[in-house]
Amino acid sequence: MNYRLIRNNFNKGRIAEIQWLKILQKQYPSIQDNNIINKFAHMDASSTDNDIMIEHEHKNRETINHYKYDGLMINECKIKYSKEQLKKGIRQIFYWTCKDGLYYWELTNFEKQKEQMKFYRNGNYASGEGARDVVDIKKEYLKLYKY
Repeated sequence: MNYRLIRNNFNKGRIAEIQWLKILQKQYPSIQDNNIINKFAHMDASSTDNDIMIEHEHKNRETINHYKYDGLMINECKIKYSKEQLKKGIRQIFYWTCKDGLYYWELTNFEKQKEQMKFYRNGNYASGEGARDVVDIKKEYLKLYKY
């Protein structure tokens, strides 16, 4: 495995998350960085504005335009976790920082949104990490975050 590349990717993602949190603070003043407590937190941030609990997840894709592929990828474990959180009444929003803007998608009902997702196996082969179960959120369901 290429640990230097893995560490470099992690650091780039962390820098992008800090910028992303600053953008979201305008809409969600209570947003908290979950990665400060645990760098492997289930979701990157949480907020409780207007008594609505929301968990936020961010992925850094700053080298691609959002339309380059069929969709934007997250690990399947994030969807599984989010399905359980929805049962508790906690909203789940996913964000991707891309070359052409900040895009988002909210999981509200897994059964009704299945067609918005593509499940498959993929991985970061450049770093030597093996394939994982992942999900693409199809690009036609992504929304540009306006700030």
